[in-house]
Amino acid sequence: MEENNNNLFIFSFKLLLFIALFVIVIQLFFIPYVPNLGEDNKYLQSLNEVKSVEKKYDMIFFGNSYSYTAYDPTIIINELGLSSLHINSPSQILEVSLVIANDIIEKEGLKYVFFDISEPSLLRPKNDKEKSWYYQTIALQEIQFSFSKFIQTSKIFPIKVYPEYYISSLSKKVGRIFRMNKREEYKVHIPEFKYPDEKGSLFYLDGYFARDSKKKSLTKELFQIENSKKPKQTIGNKSLWNKELRNQVERFILKCKNKGVQVIFINSLKLRTQEFSVDYLGGLVAKFKNLKVLNLNASRAIYNLNEHTFFDSGHLNYQGSYQVSHRLVDSLSSWYSLDKKRKIVKNMKLLELKDVYYHLQEGQNKFIKLEFDKIPKLLNGHQLVISIYPKDTTLLSDYSKKKKFGSDNFYVQQPADNNIDVGNSKIIISKLKTKITEENLKKIAIYFYKPKDALGMPTINIFKD
Repeated sequence: MEENNNNLFIFSFKLLLFIALFVIVIQLFFIPYVPNLGEDNKYLQSLNEVKSVEKKYDMIFFGNSYSYTAYDPTIIINELGLSSLHINSPSQILEVSLVIANDIIEKEGLKYVFFDISEPSLLRPKNDKEKSWYYQTIALQEIQFSFSKFIQTSKIFPIKVYPEYYISSLSKKVGRIFRMNKREEYKVHIPEFKYPDEKGSLFYLDGYFARDSKKKSLTKELFQIENSKKPKQTIGNKSLWNKELRNQVERFILKCKNKGVQVIFINSLKLRTQEFSVDYLGGLVAKFKNLKVLNLNASRAIYNLNEHTFFDSGHLNYQGSYQVSHRLVDSLSSWYSLDKKRKIVKNMKLLELKDVYYHLQEGQNKFIKLEFDKIPKLLNGHQLVISIYPKDTTLLSDYSKKKKFGSDNFYVQQPADNNIDVGNSKIIISKLKTKITEENLKKIAIYFYKPKDALGMPTINIFKD
């Protein structure tokens, strides 16, 4: 009997040792090369940005494409001096956003966090909406495993329907087990932390995507039909704000309160007017002094809305983004007594330059955004010239060197027509294909040029070292 026990012990020990060795071999020689379920490069880059010790952000937007096509970081920093970042991914629901944000708010210096609370952001996808569950997985898999993440993710996911998505959402590496048979797709995983240069974008910055209405917008007829419809009814508060979501929301707001972080819920601007119930939210705002709610669908008369404002029924082109960004800035300034930065308006004889933003850092779009009070039709015979001067002339483009220019020059033809009309301003945005960066920038100058011009339009230095 004793000998049998010893044999059983030895067998068990050998079995455990074999299993341990098998797991180690799989972990070391297979898992690192097994393909991932998928990745969202812009989302990955934003996560990498916020984890960087070199960068600090004052505010972060969490959510989906309702956010990352709406709130322009260039307007926020020019108006309030606050830096912002979008950590968004397609179809991301609020429950998933809160899991991600729960990990991110540990970042030192964070002051404000924003969440989209439009109806699609509050509702879990139906079980047959596989693409939507795929997107939730892609977002969650990049967040480090924790017990709280396990608990919340387990409540969200239809585990029996999508076991691979569920496991992958908890841990990207463990989720690779489901794809070990895809040997033809094995590769070395090298993280690509780079924002994509999205087609149809005016510029892409810190997770924000500025859509160009000239690439896609609504027809005038469709805009008029949808904009004139009666307000869309929403489903009840109990369905939108279920008990689990309410508990998750209140735990998160309390955590933010203890860290001195302000929470802002935003109901994003849509093409069709919508009903918006504040029954639950009103009580929440009364309970938590660090919570504000902004309904961008209210007081629509303050907007200058037309067919160019919207990309589709729920997403904005830059004409719309400009307007909601300024409304957000006004709300933040009022709520938190934030002073707006004083801008220096530059007179250009026939027009005034009201605001400027340029970005020349590597890894994201290089671009310049110019805001004028107007651009007279008289200037359509001119071209707007944007000249970027480097300290080191070896950085000039081959064309500039060939022409013996001291700058890389960019041209906007027919400026009175080729601009973005936002109602009270005309905006010109130009991407800058140049090797020059902000570290070696000497000067940026703009002027309107026409051969034998009798108008005498001045040259304006936007930046001079």
